[in-house]
Amino acid sequence: MIETLQHKLNSLISYTDEELAWCLLNIGHPDPEIRDNLIYNTFGYGLEYQLISPKQFLQLAQQLQNKRFLKHPDTLTRSFSALLASLLLFCDNLESSPYFSLLENSRAALFKEAFDFLKTESDTRGYDDKQGWIHAIAHGAEFLMATSLHETFPQQELHDVWQTTIDLLYKQKSVFSAGEADRLAFIFIQLVISEKLEQKELAKWISNLSSSEQSPEDYFCSLNIQAFLAKIYLTCEKEEILKPELKQAILTHY
Repeated sequence: MIETLQHKLNSLISYTDEELAWCLLNIGHPDPEIRDNLIYNTFGYGLEYQLISPKQFLQLAQQLQNKRFLKHPDTLTRSFSALLASLLLFCDNLESSPYFSLLENSRAALFKEAFDFLKTESDTRGYDDKQGWIHAIAHGAEFLMATSLHETFPQQELHDVWQTTIDLLYKQKSVFSAGEADRLAFIFIQLVISEKLEQKELAKWISNLSSSEQSPEDYFCSLNIQAFLAKIYLTCEKEEILKPELKQAILTHY
């Protein structure tokens, strides 16, 4: 199967049900060459070049949920399932895609899974010498970003996206090691760029942040929040879209 999938990454041959089932079953494979460079690339390549049929697309979404891959006890399986769910939601939201709006009946459940993932994820490892990128928090951020940017996600629930993210940052007992704060910040950067979230609203949320540095854990938490805010500030400044109210809110808290 591995050789077959490797060959298909250099071709335009459609994927079979058996091949996709194997990829899903092994989505958390401990070998990063197989997990990252073969399985995840297969999903991405198959969706980009439409080598996965609409029926198979729906089956992948259904199996992710029905088999509880997003709540799997194995971190790698959870983490890369979240990344796959992000891909599916992205395609479902892309009008030019043949997968556009196919998730109408399962989308709400996936949205809820995105919140649940970051609310419960406790594995903060970024990179492991043997297992490669684990990145559960970062992949959970991708999942929540795909959810919040989806055209059908209610704008009035964006504050829940913010609260879920901030609750995650507050509960950390160590400093993120592999850019996870940046990935979380990117959710709100993209919401601002897409104009789904107004900067004055984000500024208000930031102004309500509380901070304490009474213990080492509090200090680590503050470092994560500072990295999170700095990413929002610097990216918006670079894109020349940073408005005074957001700038002031970040600088006052930072």
